[in-house]
Amino acid sequence: MDDLVIARILHVLGVVHWIGGLAFVTLVILPLARRRGADGVALFEAAERRFSGQVRLSVLLVGASGFWMTWRMEAWDRLHDPASW
Repeated sequence: MDDLVIARILHVLGVVHWIGGLAFVTLVILPLARRRGADGVALFEAAERRFSGQVRLSVLLVGASGFWMTWRMEAWDRLHDPASW
């Protein structure tokens, strides 16, 4: 398999994990924590502790794979062209 294909797969999976996790926290954990009152703070903090490490890894993976694809395709000039965005 081509290295660009692997980088793109890792990039997409990292973004899906990152955004999906934020959606889960926003749509499930926060409402549940609000309903539980004082106990909800502990619930949110526990979820945040577990998720924050995973998110850091996902953000690092997305950044590294994006950098790799840009470098490998020699696409730096696309960053300066608004039409490429």
